[in-house]
Amino acid sequence: MKILFYILFICLFTNSMKSQIVVSKKGKAISPPTIYITHFETQIKKQVNLKSFFIRLIKYSDWFKIADKKESAQLLVAVKVLSEKSMEIRIKGNLGKDICAFRQSRTQDNLNILFRMSVDTLIKKLFGVPGLMNSKIAFVSDITGHKEIYTAYPDVLSSCKKLTSNGSFSLEPNWSTTENALVYTVYEKNGASTDIIYADILHSRNKRLCGHPGTNAGGALSPSGKNLALTMSKDGSVDLYVISVKGSGSMRLTKNQSVEVSPCWSPDGQSICYVSDHSGHPSLYLKSLKNDKTTHLTRGFSECVSPDWSPISNKLCFSIKTGRNYSIAIMDMNEKGNYRIITSAAGDWESPSWAPDGRHIVCSRSLNKKSSLYMINTVSGRIISLNPKEINLGNCSFSNWSALF
Repeated sequence: MKILFYILFICLFTNSMKSQIVVSKKGKAISPPTIYITHFETQIKKQVNLKSFFIRLIKYSDWFKIADKKESAQLLVAVKVLSEKSMEIRIKGNLGKDICAFRQSRTQDNLNILFRMSVDTLIKKLFGVPGLMNSKIAFVSDITGHKEIYTAYPDVLSSCKKLTSNGSFSLEPNWSTTENALVYTVYEKNGASTDIIYADILHSRNKRLCGHPGTNAGGALSPSGKNLALTMSKDGSVDLYVISVKGSGSMRLTKNQSVEVSPCWSPDGQSICYVSDHSGHPSLYLKSLKNDKTTHLTRGFSECVSPDWSPISNKLCFSIKTGRNYSIAIMDMNEKGNYRIITSAAGDWESPSWAPDGRHIVCSRSLNKKSSLYMINTVSGRIISLNPKEINLGNCSFSNWSALF
């Protein structure tokens, strides 16, 4: 029913938005290449073991398997750290043949970022896609008693930074692909309305993008960063709009009695995928901004919600209802209509979001009244828990993965 779905979306702050939940089927197992660090040279004195840190980043990237010994490795890597701004990496095959070599540099001293950039470059050199280690995940936690937004590198959620302190409900973070910034939905303390805030993290500045009476929620920044797709109710129904981030204009995309929510942009910025209950239950639709054509992507499917579109793989991830729960599914947009379910563990999963590499997804899993973040390898089916054991982050949800910084 339209009303039920509208309540499910609008009342996130009272029910933690249990709309994208999953138990599902594994993908075909694919073994990553094995890698071994044959040489690691540095004159920099640090409290942390730099070699161990570098190996940990490679392991967490989930593109490689760390070999126990040189003889069992397919890739042999030699590292030379020149300074806190520069390092050199050389990769050979197990027969000693050179594969590639590169120097990773940055303008400011920061070994943490330098090492992350080097692992991402290693992935780019070997696989031809962006990495993921110098990106961040934004998510919502209730550890303070309120739902606030935090950001962290994917491998160290224990070092997360609190972004908001609104004392109410700050939800649905969505990263810009062009700047160190994101948008999110904030619920007023009286619950009467919602606003969309643009948070410029680099300069520590906030700007309200939309604050009409009623609902202003689910903002998604365009690939150019210039426009925002969102849900508003300012004209009497819950519809999709596109507004300029600079506030110079708006365009209404839908105009009907259905509820349209959860927009995400195509990689070229010419189409928007969204959720509508027009067919009688939540389903995925595609709106062309060129010719205004609307396509029902999941016709004949059960309930589908929370789409996210990868610019690298040109695939959608979303949640589809399977039995009493929801499962995370993948649809190749080059083969519309076909999808596969990629998860199989028990519990409720929600908020799938693509990593910059187009292979991994971050999402939250709710089990036994506890919600935590996980990374899923959509190729191998491997699921990795991201929540640290040594620190309580409360219930984590609404995860969204940034582009590379």
